[in-house]
Amino acid sequence: MVVGRVKDGEGNKTDYINRYIAGVIKIGAWIKDEMKQEMIPVEWIAEKSVEIVEESKTNELWDGRVYHLVQKNRITWRQLGRWIGNWSEEKKRKRMRGEEYGIWRRRLEEEIEEGNELYGLRPFFGEEWSAGRSERVAQSENLEELLGEKRAECMEMTEEAVWKYCDFNSK
Repeated sequence: MVVGRVKDGEGNKTDYINRYIAGVIKIGAWIKDEMKQEMIPVEWIAEKSVEIVEESKTNELWDGRVYHLVQKNRITWRQLGRWIGNWSEEKKRKRMRGEEYGIWRRRLEEEIEEGNELYGLRPFFGEEWSAGRSERVAQSENLEELLGEKRAECMEMTEEAVWKYCDFNSK
């Protein structure tokens, strides 16, 4: 999924990942799950989109190909939660912990009020946990062929970047 800027953490507060981070901060717990997810910074997507257009014109590859901007080094929901928890401890906020999905969801429901930042999460968190259940990663061969393997590689998500997203979502 697309996330805000790495340099300062700013993004759209109504996006799924920003609402999730705000939810974790408010609830004081994250979902313990080993499924992986993409967190692709918006500036990387913008930069690569421009490169695709420029290179496609230069190499005459503007032939209807699909270019997937993917992150091969994805992080788990648990890792994201731990990084948010580390941020919280550093900021002297409440101590956080990982919880099984059902327990986490009940806590989320207790905090949701119409119009608050968590309200938009309700449709994503049903009775059964399904986010990130697919280990399938979109193929990036077209992008690698166009830009070369090194230029097509998405930046890794880091704890430092997640802390910036936490700062942004805790305002």
